[in-house]
Amino acid sequence: AGDYSVPPKVESHDEIGALASAFASMSAAIQEREARILHQAGHDLVTGLPNRVAAESAIQRERMRNPASPAALLVVGLRRSPEIIKTMGHAVADRLMRDAGERLVRILGDAVARATDIEFSVYLPGEGKNGAIASAFRIIDALSAPYQEAGVSVDIEAAVGVALAPEHGLEANTLLRRAGVALIAALDSEEPVVVYDAATDPHRPERLSLMGDLRDALDHNQLELH
Repeated sequence: AGDYSVPPKVESHDEIGALASAFASMSAAIQEREARILHQAGHDLVTGLPNRVAAESAIQRERMRNPASPAALLVVGLRRSPEIIKTMGHAVADRLMRDAGERLVRILGDAVARATDIEFSVYLPGEGKNGAIASAFRIIDALSAPYQEAGVSVDIEAAVGVALAPEHGLEANTLLRRAGVALIAALDSEEPVVVYDAATDPHRPERLSLMGDLRDALDHNQLELH
């Protein structure tokens, strides 16, 4: 039934005592295994940080408790991740991500999670635009020093996308997606920090709808040149 509390101790040296001892040992072993499975389900194996599912759930719970309060969600990406993986392999890339995660935790604590293989997320409840941008540049500064390994020095070159609640969304998945869109804009520009802007978002649902409408219009000869 999911209750792994230690049963009452049986002071007996006969078969009943041996059976009670066996049940107690089994209960403790199952409890330890369940705790390990639950931890692994919610944490990234490489960095030990909460994974995207756990982070999204925690953010959603906080938003439901304080739907009108300001908050900032930052997604941190590394410009050279694909190049690092292709040149040095996944093992080195994993150690680099572990090092980057440790740097972020030192300045931001348990606000940090691993969003994807090459991205981190940082949730800052109560933070507005100015504070979020200041935190983003602290992140850029923390990741500015190269990663060193076996005589090889690798520049991390971080970029940060920022989404703000409630103006950019109320749901955790919406904030994560829009911070990711802002990160793409930052990776494609010389600006290391970009705040989400709906006017320049190429991934809006209405754009997908427009693409479908245009395809249908082409199929049915419904376009006119003026």
